[in-house]
Amino acid sequence: MSKGYSWGVGLSILYLGVAIGVAALGHARDPNHFKLPAQLNEWGDVLAGFFSPLAFLWLVIGYRQQGEELKLNSDALLLQAEELRHQVQTARELLEHERKQALKADNIRYLESLPNIRLNNSGRNRGPTFTSRLTLTNTGAAVTGARLSTITEHVSIASPKCDHWANTAEWATELSWAPHLEAIDFVISYTTNNFVPLKQYFKMVLPQDGVPRIDPLSDPN
Repeated sequence: MSKGYSWGVGLSILYLGVAIGVAALGHARDPNHFKLPAQLNEWGDVLAGFFSPLAFLWLVIGYRQQGEELKLNSDALLLQAEELRHQVQTARELLEHERKQALKADNIRYLESLPNIRLNNSGRNRGPTFTSRLTLTNTGAAVTGARLSTITEHVSIASPKCDHWANTAEWATELSWAPHLEAIDFVISYTTNNFVPLKQYFKMVLPQDGVPRIDPLSDPN
């Protein structure tokens, strides 16, 4: 029971008690002055005048009660809105976490599908053209359609293809180049087991004396 309702009941009882007491006291002192109405319309006027203060009282109480209920409803709606915002934020964080996990899993699968190419240069021989034996070892995932090609001109390659390059498999080839060259850029292209065509670039530095050095390169494009 609300506080306003309790006040209304209390004031109504007090009003009825006071009104009845006043009427009874007045009738006891002067019975002729306090006579009951003789006509129905007179009864209506008496009852309307008697209960109009109570009607006004309960109108005010109802108005205040409605205001309190509206405030409670507004507070409940604000609380629901805050909970919804929290749920949306939680859902976004969960979605972002799942997206990152999916990207991480895709990256792991991508890295696991790549070969790990190790190149071993066995030196060079002089002649009309310089030659160097090159051994390529794959210590990563198996790939297919591997091909060794050069970007630098005046270079030839023996055994430039390897249809299936398995894990730990060696691929031996030989490079020949003109004596005036100082470096050779070459590329190894292949298709991963996920059917993704890729390329890796390398540079072979050709010193005047000594064994050529091979360094990896980023994609020139």
